[in-house]
Amino acid sequence: MNEAVEEHVKQTVQRMISRSTVLHDAVESGKTAVAGVTYRLAEGRADLVTQLGEL
Repeated sequence: MNEAVEEHVKQTVQRMISRSTVLHDAVESGKTAVAGVTYRLAEGRADLVTQLGEL
């Protein structure tokens, strides 16, 4: 996968957590996790790039 795409996914996950108090608190308390993935439609495959919280 393109490094720029992976970096975008990582930054997006971080931005989601930093901008949403509800999401941040839920991840911190262990109630939810945020997974950043890339996908390859032609292959029907998704690859985990980053995660915050326990999946």
